[in-house]
Amino acid sequence: MEELKEKMVMVHPTLDHDPISKQGELGTICHIIPELDEIYVLFPNGQLGLYSSDALLMLIPAPFIVDKLRTEHQRLQPADLLAILEIYLLQSTGQLKYQREAMQIAFSNASLFFATIVSLKDWIDLGIENKRDIEHPNRTR
Repeated sequence: MEELKEKMVMVHPTLDHDPISKQGELGTICHIIPELDEIYVLFPNGQLGLYSSDALLMLIPAPFIVDKLRTEHQRLQPADLLAILEIYLLQSTGQLKYQREAMQIAFSNASLFFATIVSLKDWIDLGIENKRDIEHPNRTR
């Protein structure tokens, strides 16, 4: 789980209980206590939040985005295809500022969720960081 440190996440926009009111905001993972399902997120303003893995969303790895484009391209509108490609290109740079931009695009349109977003819990449960050969499940949020 150490590979998740410094990954950018978004607090789920519809999270019911958030003591620091960061629903829909981006931050980076700074500390993880896996056995307690505690994820500490640092926000740009310096605030630190404590969340469970199911309260956080993140971009799926770029190779999975390409897989989704290959398998689901017929169900997408041309504008969505271009947006997903842009997300892929921004994310594949590996630079935090471009990943932030990619996440903002991904969250700007609900039809992009299934191809670009995964909950941190699913990321951990599926072992996405360590398994490049599994297919990302469809998401409806």
